[in-house]
Order: sequence, then structure tokens, then C-alpha cells
Amino acid sequence: MLAVVSGKKGSDPYIQELLTDLGIPFRRTEVQSLKPDRFPLCLLHGNVSLSRLERDLVRHYVFNGGVLIGSGADFGIDDLFGVATTGRLTSGWIKKRDHPIGNGLLSSLHVFGGVCARAKEQSDRVATIVNEQGDEVSDAIVVRKCKKGWTIFVAPDLPASVLHIQQGLPVMQDGQPAPDGSAPIDDGILKAEDGLVLHWIRDRIEWNGLRFFGYPVADELRILFLQILFFAASQKAAPLPLIPLWANGKPALGLISHDTDGNDPELARALLEEVKKLRIATTWCIIYPGGYPKDLYRAIRSAGGEIALHFDALTDTPSTRWSISSLRLQFQWLVKETGVCPVSNKNHYTRWEGRIEFFRWCQRLGIQADQSKGPSKPGTIGFLFGGSHPWRPFDDRSNRPSIINVWSLNLLTQDLVVEPSLPRSERHPIMVSADFATWLIDQVVRVGGLAHFLFHPAHIKKPGTALAMKTLVEWGREKNLDWRTSAEIAHWLSARSDCVRTASAHRTGSTWTLRIRSPLQDGHLLTLAANPHRHLESSAIYLHGFPFRLIKTSLRSGDQVPL
Repeated sequence: MLAVVSGKKGSDPYIQELLTDLGIPFRRTEVQSLKPDRFPLCLLHGNVSLSRLERDLVRHYVFNGGVLIGSGADFGIDDLFGVATTGRLTSGWIKKRDHPIGNGLLSSLHVFGGVCARAKEQSDRVATIVNEQGDEVSDAIVVRKCKKGWTIFVAPDLPASVLHIQQGLPVMQDGQPAPDGSAPIDDGILKAEDGLVLHWIRDRIEWNGLRFFGYPVADELRILFLQILFFAASQKAAPLPLIPLWANGKPALGLISHDTDGNDPELARALLEEVKKLRIATTWCIIYPGGYPKDLYRAIRSAGGEIALHFDALTDTPSTRWSISSLRLQFQWLVKETGVCPVSNKNHYTRWEGRIEFFRWCQRLGIQADQSKGPSKPGTIGFLFGGSHPWRPFDDRSNRPSIINVWSLNLLTQDLVVEPSLPRSERHPIMVSADFATWLIDQVVRVGGLAHFLFHPAHIKKPGTALAMKTLVEWGREKNLDWRTSAEIAHWLSARSDCVRTASAHRTGSTWTLRIRSPLQDGHLLTLAANPHRHLESSAIYLHGFPFRLIKTSLRSGDQVPL
């Protein structure tokens, strides 16, 4: 069982949400409760002030066989970790070495916050941190054998980095545009992109003549965190349990949404016919006012489609302003218009202000998923908020930090075509070649996330659009990716989160047992192979370079599963 000792202020408690997202059951505890036979692994995270007695207890834990991971702070036990901390880390990029921790990661691994540290002798430097100029400023990950136990020191604050990249800066004004002119986000409209924190040069790639956010930085920081846990558990042959992100062992999911700008029923019917040919269910984000004829809503729903809201805070009328009153009015209009209480939303033109206030509004209205965090310019397509993994916002600025119970489903790009050669007057401003869809899906499958694409009904009759959507769907199916609506995705994610959060592992003699309190139909349970050096059968499942065994394919309330 993984024990977590963490700080209680700022972003420190986010570690618990991150572990839940990653599917790792854990127990939050105090230093006094640490015993290697009860907690083979301990994660010490954030601004934890250890007394002299607690420092001695931590040393005793490690010397007697525990594995201690220290993350993102100076804990006053540098000697135990085999490092010398030298100050605070503002930002940097992790440069990995040849080691199981970091294996297979391709992104820039941009990190924010933590400490600078240098490894001492007899410590293994797994990775370093470089600055914008590429100069080494710190060791990043240091591994050390300590008598019967191990320590792993992680200098950057990985959970805080993931959180910062996802949520971004508060949007109060236009953001700084890309220096190469590929992303003119200073367009006088406040939108999600204006809060992005990734680097225009170091965090983007160039492919097919366009610079874009081609690798999921935050998703890879999640994987790096997992690899640290996997490596730690493998040193003690501890059977670390894990509940994967998606049902039925799927490597990833796909989501196609439609923003109904203009509410043209002829174009909507044309798009619906293309969707039905592809045998997928999609999410239709309906914009106020006007809407569609009632029979069209029925046709969308009978085809398995979801009716969602497309909140307009762009046109700036008394009913379409950036306010909760406008959101409530449009939400109630859609309920009356369709007879459906919407589960999800996407903001028109990805409009955004502030940082997480909009998520609070959604929670108050019962909206469970939002799709607004995405691009409006070609130079910001891809993983501009760091990834494809769904996430819930974290209010780290209040006296009592807490999760906002709304899933953010990041948008990757809009309105693909086979060849974006239409005259500029006939193109959507962000329209790019469908080649980018295959690239983005490949990256999403690699990190196990959600591939979310937008097709407006307004563009369905333009040459190449329907074929691009077909190409996208078929490529996803080749990669064993299922296409779902945002409502289905939100419902699954919430059920899985409850299952992971309430699961607990207990040891009886030499046997570990996982107890399940919340059911998860079609939820798989894996466990790290206790001895990764022993020959494994061909059915072993490899996650990020580490071998796992499939234990169960559906989790029922009350299950007690031997690990």
C-alpha cells in the first residue's frame, strides 16, 4: 500500500487527486504510522515540516526496508536522500537519462516549482533539469540505496507542474502571441489560449510546415510520476495495484463534438448523416438563440448523440455576456428547447476569463464536463494545455483547497480537411490537414488519454471535411480507440474516481488484498509484477516499460481481491 504524507496548503493536496486520476489506491497518513510491512512505499510531498523526531522515524522506516519518495520540497533530510538542496526551482525542463524512469517519454517535460538539488556520491542521477538556454541547473531525480530500503528524491514538483499547465494563468487580458506569427492570440478576445503557460519554442514542434503543441507535456509528467512509483515498488517486489483510466482495457477514447454556430438545420442534417455512416455517437453543442427544429433534436438523440450547451459569451448582448446569469439563462433555454438537461458544455470561440471561476459556475448548474480548453489558432493546435487526459480543476487559492467536480475534456483541434486548400474566405481560421489528426491520435494512444476533435456543421459541405472526419474515425478504430460522447465519458470518469478513491489495500501475512467499496463495471484491475526480473508469461501487460498482471475485469462493491 502506498502511504502519502503531504502538505495541506496551496497546491500540495492536489497530489491526492493526481494519484486518483492515475488509478493508484493510497492512504494518507502521518509519519508516526510508517512501517515497511504496512506501507512498503511512502510518498513525502510538498511543504511538510518534519520535527526532529519525525526525521528520525523516517530514517528508521527507510533503514528497515521502506521505499521513500520525496517530491518537490526540502524536507530537512538531505543526508537520507543523498542530495544537497540549494534553493527554489522556478521552472525548467527535465533532461532524462538511460533509465526505466523516463523511458519512452518524448515531450519537453517542462516543470514549474520545486527545489534545486545536487546528488552526492553513491547516489544515482536519473535525470537533470536545464534552463531555457539548455544549461544544467539541478539534478531532477536521484535514486539511492539505504541499508534495507531505498530513497528517490524528485526535485521538481510534478503534481504542481501538471496542475499549472492544465489550469494556466488567469485570463485578464490578451496573451503574448508566438514570436513566429503562427499563433496571433492577441486578437482582442479573451479566450482559453490567453492563459497558456507552455513555451512557444521549447514546448512546440514543427511538422508538415506548422509549429504546434505536438507532444502532451502534462500527460508525460503524469507518466513520469507513475514510472517513479513503479520503479520504487519494483525495488521491494511490492504488488502495486492500478485501475487503468478506461473501461475494458481500451488504450484511449475519442470524442467528436459539433458546435452549431448559425443553427442551420440543413447543414446539421447533412452532418448527422455522415455521423450515422460512421456508426459513432457524437456531442452536439447547441448555441443560443434559435436552436433546431424539435424533430432534429430527436433524430440526434435517436442516433445516440448527446445534446450539450454551446455557451455564448462572445456576442455581448444582455443574454450573452461572461456571467453566471447568462450561463444560467442559456442553460435553462436549452432545457426548455430540447427537454434535455445538458451534462456538458463548450464555450463559443473558447471564450474564457479568470482561471477556474467558470468551472465553479458549471458545478453550480450541474454541468459535469466542459470542453472549452482548446485552440483557436493553427499555432496552438494539439496539447496547448499539456495533454489529453481529462482532469478536474483544483481550487488552490482558497483557505480550504478543494476539487471542483467538473471534468475538463481538452480540445485538440477544429475542422480538419483532407487538404486545407480552400480560399481563405471559405475556411475556418483554424482549419488544418487531416494528417494532424493521425499524429494527435497516435500521441493520445501512446499516453492513454482522450482524443477530442471538433467539426462544425457549418463546414460539413466544404470539400474534404466529411472525408477528413471519416479518416479520423477509422484511424482511431485502427488504434483500438472507442468513440464516446462527453456525457458518457464524464459518467465513467466519476465512477472510476469513486472506485479508486475508496479502494484500500491490506496485508495479511505475506498476502496483500485490495478491498473495493465502489463498483466499477468493466473496470480492470492490474498489479505490478512482483518480480519484474523473473520470466513473465506472454500475457503480461506492459505499462510505460513496467510489467503488470491483469487481476480482474470488473470490480464489484465488496470485492476483496488478492494481489
